[in-house]
Formats: sequence, C-alpha cells, structure tokens
Amino acid sequence: MIALLFQSAQLPQESRYYRIERVEAPAEIALEVSGITLLPDGRPMVCTRRGEVYVVEHAYNEPGTRPAFTLWAQGLQEPLGLLPHEGWIYVAQRAELSRMRDSDGDGRMDELETVCDDWRISGNYHEYCFGPALDREGNFWVTTNRPFGDEPFGSVPWRGFALRISPKGEMQPVCAGLRSPCGIATSPAGELFYTDNQGEWCGAGKLSLLEPGDFHGHPWGVDSCKDPLWKFADPGHPRNSVLMPEVSKEIPSFRLPASRVRAKASTSSESRVSPLRAR
Repeated sequence: MIALLFQSAQLPQESRYYRIERVEAPAEIALEVSGITLLPDGRPMVCTRRGEVYVVEHAYNEPGTRPAFTLWAQGLQEPLGLLPHEGWIYVAQRAELSRMRDSDGDGRMDELETVCDDWRISGNYHEYCFGPALDREGNFWVTTNRPFGDEPFGSVPWRGFALRISPKGEMQPVCAGLRSPCGIATSPAGELFYTDNQGEWCGAGKLSLLEPGDFHGHPWGVDSCKDPLWKFADPGHPRNSVLMPEVSKEIPSFRLPASRVRAKASTSSESRVSPLRAR
C-alpha cells in the first residue's frame, strides 16, 4: 500500500499543466462545438457543427463580466477545426480547406476563400473532414473520414486519408488507411499526430504518428492508392482478424500506434521526446 501511495504521489497532476475555465453559453445558442482555437489576443474562437463561428469575450471570469458570444461567421458546412495563420483563420469544411478573415475590423467575417477543394464528397453523412494542422514546411494537413453505412450516391476517392495541402492549394494524399480520424495536431517537435476512433479494422481508439507513405490499417480507401496522385507504395489489403503487430510484419508501411515515449539525449541540457516509431 505504501508503495502504491508513493507511486501515486509521483504521477503528474493535471492541475499543474491545465486550468479548467467553465464558460456558460447563452441559452439561445445551440453550441455543438466542433473546433476551438485562441486568437492572438487570447480570446477563444469556437466553431460549431451547425456552421457558425463565435468569438468569446470575457471567457476567463474577469471580475464583473459575463462571457459574451459574438457571431463572427455563419453558413459554413460542418467546420471541424480552426487554425489562425498569417492573419487568416483556416478552417476544414466538409468539402474544402478554406480561409477567412475580418478585413474591416467590424467583428464579422467578410472574406472567405477556398484554399483547396481537390477531394470529393458523395453525399454520405459520415464524410467528415478534420483539421487543419500546420507542418514544419508550412503545409496544411487535413484528414478525411471514411463513409459509413449504405452509399446511395456512389463512392469517391481519398476517403480515409491524410491530405497535405501546400500554401498554394496543391493537394497531395500522404497517408492511407484511416478510419474515423477525428483529431489532427502538430506536436511541439513539429510532428503530425492524429487520433482514430475504435471500430472495424481499428480495434481500439489510438494516437498515431503521421508520416508520408504510412498505412494505418483500414482497407476502405486503399484502392485510391492505385491513382497516380499517390506517390508511395500500394499497401495492399491487410488480412482480416490479424493483430496489429502481425500486420506490421506483413505490410511494411503499416504504422503501429504511438505506445510510449523515450527521451533522447541532446548536446544541450534539454532532451527531446519522440515517439517510438515501430513498424
């Protein structure tokens, strides 16, 4: 018991790194939050599944104030992520990567531009798009959900992929085999990670590194790897009912989930933490 108490005392405490601020939304707003970011001045910006974007004033419980939600934009198609970059707010909509800004300073979005819409949607309800995240070279990354259920409108390519988009809007599919990739972010070291949702071909929810050419296990979109736009080896189809470690022996490009970290000594007093990149 003493040993267990000692171990518990040594575990990192969430309160040392994060502070929870509860922000009460007005009753008249159906706040189905789908993305949150912070503006350069520290104010939260929130987008919703319904297509609105709000800026939250007085979100941090300043004395004598109440949170106020200012409608900044509306009419987007299921925005699932926000990224401030070089004076714009980049947003992943269902069928495109867009950027928007308030150019006249009146507190409302008045410019909306399409950055890239080179992928397609069939109309299936589950063809979500998540992101964007920014890599070291200034490219944007988004992840596309595979469709679920029946496909009355047919199928389209590049579902279940990570897509890299250059600042000029040029799309390159870079990772295949994603299932329901409902989260993508850049680490402090500049690496891209995504989270996937448990289900068929994905035995448990997982966190995985994204690197060009990776295959993440789901065979749904693998046929798109025969397209000339895919610049890497075709991973093929994994065998059914095979555990992940065995798949990694049969498919060289299969990426196992990030399971633990290790510190690597550097020439300075700092150390860099990197994932174990087991194949």
